[in-house]
Amino acid sequence: MSTFYRKYRPDRFADVIGQDTAVAVLTQSLIRDKIAHAYLLTGPRGTGKTTLARLFAQAMNCSARKKNSPEPCGKCSHCIAVQDHQAIDIVEIDAASHTGVDNIRELRDTIATSPVLGSHKVYIIDEAHMLSIGAWNALLKTLEEPPAHVVFILATTNIAKVPETILSRSLRLDLKRFPLEQLVNKLQKIAKAEKIDIDDESLLMIARSATGGMRDAEVLFTQIATLEESPIRVDRTALLLGATTTASIVTLLQAIAEYNLTQGLSLVRVLGEQGANMTRFVGNLLQYLRQALYASVDPKSTQSLALDFTKGEQAELLALAQALGSDRIVECMERFQEAENLMKYSPLPELPLEIALVKLMRDKNSPHGPSQSIEEKPQARPLSQPTPSPAAPKQASRVVEEKKIQTTQEAPGARAAASLDLSHIRREWRAIIAHAKHLNASLGVALSTTELVIQENAPVTLEVRYPFHKERLEKPENRLTIDTAFATILGFPVPWVVRVAERKEAEAVASPLLSQALEALGGKLVTDNN
Repeated sequence: MSTFYRKYRPDRFADVIGQDTAVAVLTQSLIRDKIAHAYLLTGPRGTGKTTLARLFAQAMNCSARKKNSPEPCGKCSHCIAVQDHQAIDIVEIDAASHTGVDNIRELRDTIATSPVLGSHKVYIIDEAHMLSIGAWNALLKTLEEPPAHVVFILATTNIAKVPETILSRSLRLDLKRFPLEQLVNKLQKIAKAEKIDIDDESLLMIARSATGGMRDAEVLFTQIATLEESPIRVDRTALLLGATTTASIVTLLQAIAEYNLTQGLSLVRVLGEQGANMTRFVGNLLQYLRQALYASVDPKSTQSLALDFTKGEQAELLALAQALGSDRIVECMERFQEAENLMKYSPLPELPLEIALVKLMRDKNSPHGPSQSIEEKPQARPLSQPTPSPAAPKQASRVVEEKKIQTTQEAPGARAAASLDLSHIRREWRAIIAHAKHLNASLGVALSTTELVIQENAPVTLEVRYPFHKERLEKPENRLTIDTAFATILGFPVPWVVRVAERKEAEAVASPLLSQALEALGGKLVTDNN
């Protein structure tokens, strides 16, 4: 099977879609016979820069082109040579592999020669931004005053790297990303021509994965059609692409809007079981939220939505944006961006996303609405009215209760744990350490040496003896593991901080060996307070 993007490359200007402005400029240049000496085509990859350059060069030299038509005949010797990639008068240069001054000097030496078959000699320089500064300088004079029969067509995906001196000497044409529906329509035509049985949901997923690039969409379609026998359905397409549907994103955000934590966590679990790429899913989720943010601020401005969404999806996004509101959308974006950053440290890729969902819906006093627990649990007793509890089993580390503890600094974003059942935390502390040890053996050992300090209306405090222990526990990957252990064993997240215990001089002197050493050497114990 030949690659679809080669087989279905447009050979007429009328077949080029989505680039109306660039096509209009080039066709009018041909009809009026006013050819500029240099063109600069810029735009994202896969938007048709090389296709337009070749088509323009072919039409420019076509010997049988009609007077008032820009379309090449496709039958003359020059058109046939172009179709067979043997056109002598069209020179294509890949600037990515010909970046030096010597390459441009060789090009300049051939410019003086006249075209063989056509009226113009066309130089197409692809990925022009890859040329070195010396190469640009060598090309500058030639580009400014080329021979009458020479036309340069530069193509680039990074216009910022093209020198201003080149920009000022070229006719710039900007190519845009293709709207989603145009990509789907083109894929449907290819599927019909190739007699491929594929559902519309699969084509939509392929088009969305191409991010606005026609070539990327056609290449992905080629891969799917090669690997999968007909009929091709969306579940297999999602598995092959490692992608998720927009419906999954909408379902998750609807759960957030309704504070339905059970539904949100169930969806994440299902995606994990299906082998979805969670990093890509969160990235798509952030892109969706970004568009929702724009829609929540200005519901009437929907022109950019056509690039990524069908008309039905646009209406769905607008409704969801209004339901969430801009403040809630920003909060979601912050949580999911944090989850995306933590995924590279997580032993399970779903965990950061699950924790983000719990944090988004955990506060009963949230201004956005009530939260739901994962499952029905006994109501937690407030700290202000503690009730006696059965004797706790032997703990892995000493638990210290204090009514009031002065800490020098509270961790950023920590919230008071007024509604937490702290006696429940004490009972499960050993299991929490064991689960952390299961996720990270060395971290579990370090956690077992801490002292659990409980105070009213404040986060749970993990007290350690040395500063380097504090630094270790506060590393992002270790914080994630401890958060996971709390949430897994208790069923809800627990805000916590780490502090270094104060070592009193009297406790240090209580050591017999230290006392003997001080007496023998005539030394004096110096503490941090001194």
